[in-house]
Amino acid sequence: MNNSDCIGNTFLKHLAEGPNEIQIIQGEEKISRDKFAKNASGIRKFFIAQGVKCGDVVGLANTNQVTTIEAIFALWSLGASPITLDFKSSNDEIEHIKKITKLNYLFSDFNFMIKNSHALKIPDRDTLIGEISDLTFKSSPILTADFVQSSGTTALPKIKPTDTKSLYIAIKRYSLTEATPCRRNILTCSNLNFPAMRFYWYQAIFFGKTIISVPLFFSIQELDAALSSDYAEEAKMAPVTIIQLISYVKDQLSNFSEPRYPNIYNLQSVGGPLVGKKLCEGKTLLSENISVTYSSSEIGVISRLSGRDIEKAPNSVGKPYADMKVSILSDSNENLPWGLVGNIHVEKDRKVLMPGDMGFLDEDGYLYITGRQDEYICRKGITFMAGDLEARIQKILGITECSIFCVNGDVPEEDTVIAAIGGDYKKLKEIKSQIRLKISSNIRPNYIRIYDKLPRTSGLKLARNNLRLQYLAEQDKYDDI
Repeated sequence: MNNSDCIGNTFLKHLAEGPNEIQIIQGEEKISRDKFAKNASGIRKFFIAQGVKCGDVVGLANTNQVTTIEAIFALWSLGASPITLDFKSSNDEIEHIKKITKLNYLFSDFNFMIKNSHALKIPDRDTLIGEISDLTFKSSPILTADFVQSSGTTALPKIKPTDTKSLYIAIKRYSLTEATPCRRNILTCSNLNFPAMRFYWYQAIFFGKTIISVPLFFSIQELDAALSSDYAEEAKMAPVTIIQLISYVKDQLSNFSEPRYPNIYNLQSVGGPLVGKKLCEGKTLLSENISVTYSSSEIGVISRLSGRDIEKAPNSVGKPYADMKVSILSDSNENLPWGLVGNIHVEKDRKVLMPGDMGFLDEDGYLYITGRQDEYICRKGITFMAGDLEARIQKILGITECSIFCVNGDVPEEDTVIAAIGGDYKKLKEIKSQIRLKISSNIRPNYIRIYDKLPRTSGLKLARNNLRLQYLAEQDKYDDI
């Protein structure tokens, strides 16, 4: 390992070998390695003018993901540390990130964030052109290259810094695993604040491959055109997007003899599993090479479901990789036999990980995810799962959408339980009466709110994080049961 071992210097090597090779495609724009480097250098010059220096932590919250990746390279060249944020981040989230990372600057191209979060405006990419010779990079265990944010059902994200050397090693090591059999051009349509997406972009640049970036505010027709392009070889996208594609292809093609995207070597669902009927439809309509992975930002890809295994176990996340020892543990840390739900425990290279998920292994070795450990709620000395209470309320009321979450109560170790329900607000009185009548006061929610439709994440999971933040900000809109 030497000072040249970092992603920035690997990019400069590819640049010298082929400056006119296409690095990124976004819409009609094709950005060569040469143009990418000049833009990054121009942004570097802009950051210097704003006072950014070596060692600073700089937040990037952009709607244009190409601006974000060019800014990341600019900050690496300065020896500064980028942290990529969602342009829709709340002020509470930003204040949390400032406290944890010692954030020095926040830049954005989103006017709402500039106005409400006091972010500095980052200029248009094409107005910032610099000299490639200004781009230099160093590999160091003390320079933070990336901050991985992991979010579950808690209100604020956990943040883990990664230095330049560790990021370089991780990408190089990941490329040699069975999870990444080939190195191909990659298509994405998600925000780079999602750690997995950044990793895929870093990897494509590391291997000199082209990135096809579908803008965040895209139409399904634009995504279809991008997937059908000659450049597209591998695609990573959220389950909700794949489901939209399935509906689009169904509408467009009444008769078909093969999947819509035969050129795609791997159409991967990320950010949440795509399971069951929709996964099987995706294999038939979109690509025979569709896949689902289960992964952790701390340990990488744990399992993968693809090919014939989709027909065998469509509701699973596949079999764990050979180098991943997965076991299911009880609350007392005893190994459970196949078929029983418990806490998922993963070991790799003597590193132990508890992802926080619950699930089971079947007799053939397929892994199934059933929920999260941190959805347990403690109330009046009784511990119960949010999912169990959700199912009970759904059955009682005959509804399909219910999210249970908790916040700290006034009494230590006592959770305040909140219910968000999708339904008709006019029936609030009836709903409250049914819950009081049929659910014990020991587990009954304290407060309730009726939504027309509950918010969901891109992985189609109920957005408990958003609901919790809404409750904290708008408690007057919740009714006392």
